Amino acid sequence: MEEDAFWALLEEFRPAGPDPDADRLATALTARLTAGPVSLVTGFAEHLAWALY
Repeated sequence: MEEDAFWALLEEFRPAGPDPDADRLATALTARLTAGPVSLVTGFAEHLAWALY
């Protein structure tokens, strides 16, 4: 996964209203990532780890 695709995925599933614990974001991302190939999950995880570091 390219970095731009990572940020685009987060933006695509960002809730319109408040989501202080990111529960809705997590649910939407989980559904999207589990519907795709394992490479999508690992690519997302790598970029998430980098962003949180």
